[in-house]
Amino acid sequence: MNAAMVAGIGFLGCQIDSVLGAVLENRGFLTKGSVNAISIISGVLLMWLYLGQPM
Repeated sequence: MNAAMVAGIGFLGCQIDSVLGAVLENRGFLTKGSVNAISIISGVLLMWLYLGQPM
């Protein structure tokens, strides 16, 4: 696995966290915990798609 790809996916997960926090958490739609959970799940899904849905 390419280390740059892992870093890139981690960066995308961080950006998703920032956007969700700025848009949905600040407006009261999500809590900090739910923003973190969604960000982690999105990072896992991105890696899952990158790896070709291994099962």
